[in-house]
Amino acid sequence: MDYLVAFALVAHIAAAIFWAGTTMVQARIGNDHALELFRPQMGAATVTVIAGVILWWAYHSGIFYAPELSLAIGALAAIVAGILQIFAYRALKAGQGGFFGGVGVRRASAALMGIAILGMALSRVL
Repeated sequence: MDYLVAFALVAHIAAAIFWAGTTMVQARIGNDHALELFRPQMGAATVTVIAGVILWWAYHSGIFYAPELSLAIGALAAIVAGILQIFAYRALKAGQGGFFGGVGVRRASAALMGIAILGMALSRVL
C-alpha cells in the first residue's frame, strides 16, 4: 500500500472518530463546551474531508457503482453536518436561540454523522 494512502486512511479514520464522537456527545449534553470544541471539530472535519478526497482519488476515481454511491451519500451527509455546525457556532457566538442556537442543530448534525458512518460502512459490502 502506498504510504500516502496509508497515512490518509489513518488520518481519515482518526479525525472522523473525533469529529463524530464530539458531535454525538454534544447532541446528548447540549451546548456545553460547544464554543471551545468548534475549532478542534472543524480541524478534524477538514482533515477528514481532505483525507477522504485522497482515498477517493486513490481507490475510486473513474468509476461510480453502488459502493461509490454509498460513499458519496455518506460524504455529502458529513459535509452538510459540518455546515450545520458552522451555522450553530455563529448562532451561539451571537447569543441567538432557536434551531441553530439550541440543541436541535446538534442532534441534526449527529444524525447526519450517523448517516455518514453508515454510508462508509455499507460501501464495503455493496
